[in-house]
Amino acid sequence: MNVPRCLLPLLLLGALPVQADTAMPSEAQCRQMVESMLRTMRATPIPPDDSRGRAVVAEAERIVRDTRARGAGDCAAWDQIGRLVVNQ
Repeated sequence: MNVPRCLLPLLLLGALPVQADTAMPSEAQCRQMVESMLRTMRATPIPPDDSRGRAVVAEAERIVRDTRARGAGDCAAWDQIGRLVVNQ
């Protein structure tokens, strides 16, 4: 499946905080990236006929809720959201 056009910039925006550093991000950095990604996804206008775009946002929110509930951490959520957006 193709990535909805409205969500493509999210990949670039989300990767900017760790681009200059090649080390693994800390949990605090991952939390910041996840929160930023969710804010951007929620603020990005999705056309009324794009049910897949709305589903991706809902799935990203579910991923964050579930990983935090399991105590898996925000880096795990960040990884899963990245896979969600890339592999739709």
